[in-house]
Amino acid sequence: MVGVTIKPSYLRAAGTLYVDLRATSFSTGSPTWTNLAPLGDFAGAGAPALEPDVAGTTIPGVQFDGLTWFVGPPTVPDLAEWSDRSIEVWAYRPAPLNELGTLVCFAALNHDYWFSACYGTNSYYGAYNVNGCATVGWDAGDGPPPPDAWHHLVYAYDGIRGLNIFVDGRLWLGETMPCWVYTPTNAPLVVGASSDSPGSYYWPWGGYINSVRVHGGVLSSNQVFINYLAGPYQWDCGPATFLSQPADLVVAEGDVAQVSVTLAGSRFSFQWYRDGAPLAGATNASCTLTNLRWADSGAQLHCVVSRSSPCASANPTATRTATVTVKPTLPTIFYYAAVPEKELFGFNFRTVPGGHYQVDYTDNPAALLWASLGPVRIASSTFLQVVDDGNYLTNQHRFYRVIRIP
Repeated sequence: MVGVTIKPSYLRAAGTLYVDLRATSFSTGSPTWTNLAPLGDFAGAGAPALEPDVAGTTIPGVQFDGLTWFVGPPTVPDLAEWSDRSIEVWAYRPAPLNELGTLVCFAALNHDYWFSACYGTNSYYGAYNVNGCATVGWDAGDGPPPPDAWHHLVYAYDGIRGLNIFVDGRLWLGETMPCWVYTPTNAPLVVGASSDSPGSYYWPWGGYINSVRVHGGVLSSNQVFINYLAGPYQWDCGPATFLSQPADLVVAEGDVAQVSVTLAGSRFSFQWYRDGAPLAGATNASCTLTNLRWADSGAQLHCVVSRSSPCASANPTATRTATVTVKPTLPTIFYYAAVPEKELFGFNFRTVPGGHYQVDYTDNPAALLWASLGPVRIASSTFLQVVDDGNYLTNQHRFYRVIRIP
């Protein structure tokens, strides 16, 4: 007999999903934990760190050492007062379990009316509201979930007096409380500690959190089970999926050329190459070449993309190669002067600094016989001046041409 588990293609939400924190979107040393839902980001306190592989499970988790928590933005009415709501957490606690640890807290502003989702050995506190009015304890079910394992914990409050706690996809315990759960609007959400007033934090969580989702509605038992089957967030170790690749460019000399790449997902590292050699500092999703010259025409650019995760080195992926064509700026005469017979003749023409120019002359353009008027000139500014001292001859016409050479 073979057991087959089919993972859902997307996670279910109850009402508006206000908080979506994932370990895969957090980096050690970052001051914030990016919220992928609309409520806002969470500011870290202490020294939060990312463990890319918690206890050999290959699952990443943000580490909470008892002195670390995250303070989020103020709640909205849909999450506060007597509104229904659901808290969903993937958490890991090494043995031994502490007596009490807070996963998520709807904080208070004045020591009143706060609510915490808890996990620990204390049988009285599975979820706690101020003064014990709305408390669901682990002793009402099978006790607290065991340590040394990832657990999917869901705390679903119906907005009246019903509070259910689901563990790993099944209803673990539930109670009809003697009063409604009330929390104030505009008080912050806190991850990893309880708070009953600004600056007051206690019952810290000691362990790892893979993800936190806070919903503005009640998750059904079916939705909870589907989200449990989806599992915690893990590193995406497959090859990069390109949404756009570097495109060929045609630019004028002196202009800027920019090539870029867009990928599905996040946490990528980039290295751009020109003609097979890495470009120093070109480590973003776009690469810019400035002050292009005619000699740069034909430059070949491509990018090697890697995932900035524990499996990054296994799947570097190269983009297509883009060709940059540079159209040269052609010389144009902008000043000349007619002179009397047997006098010098000169003219100026526009140039590109660093460009090379050959000046030729002829007395008979129909004959296609041109002579060089001196050596190749290298422009040091935006114009060059040419003087023809051979015009002492009595020719009535002399013709000139300026050739831009690579």
